[in-house]
Amino acid sequence: MASWNFKELRDLCEAEGLPDSLIYQETLIWKRHRALYHEEQYNEIWRRLFSSSQQIQVGGRDWNEAQLASEAHVEALAHVLHSMVDVVAQIINKVILRDELDKDCVSLPRVKAKLKEKDGTQNILSAINKLQNSAEFRYINAFVNTIKHQRILNRVWHAEYGKGKRNQRAVCFKKFEYKGKSYDFTWATDIIEPYRKRIYGYIVKIGNAVNEYLIST
Repeated sequence: MASWNFKELRDLCEAEGLPDSLIYQETLIWKRHRALYHEEQYNEIWRRLFSSSQQIQVGGRDWNEAQLASEAHVEALAHVLHSMVDVVAQIINKVILRDELDKDCVSLPRVKAKLKEKDGTQNILSAINKLQNSAEFRYINAFVNTIKHQRILNRVWHAEYGKGKRNQRAVCFKKFEYKGKSYDFTWATDIIEPYRKRIYGYIVKIGNAVNEYLIST
């Protein structure tokens, strides 16, 4: 998978005397590893349960503990993904806006508003918009804000097999609404792998646009 070239970013910033954003770069790397850890733990919990020589009882103690732990890892992963976007905003505030915003006031919407006032930032804004408008980020944003500020989401263990089916078994989150919009029944395995990878991919595109902007100015 492609990655944001942080060495190039640091070299560009040093050459131009721009504020240091190393701590945020390191945070973004750490969060990426943390998200991967939660994915691995989710998979390991169910692998260990199903590989047990003991009889598995759906709704039994071992089952309930596995489901609770795996759901916790999915929710933690979603929080990490959501927070990565805030860290990206901190980097942009440092290297493009030159600390125009106080770090306690930095958010992606505020950063976008400031970028619109600067010439040559169209590619960065386009990359940010692609992230924000993606189905994956919209779901994660609604998911995190709902469980953080409102309520837990209804979960269910779901399995389906046969022609035209996913041929999979996993924790799933039932349909819910956030700010007047409905979010469909979603598999935990989609959140922990394809959603995770796609959101990171959008972040990389934002990062590439940031580096290209610094090269061109």
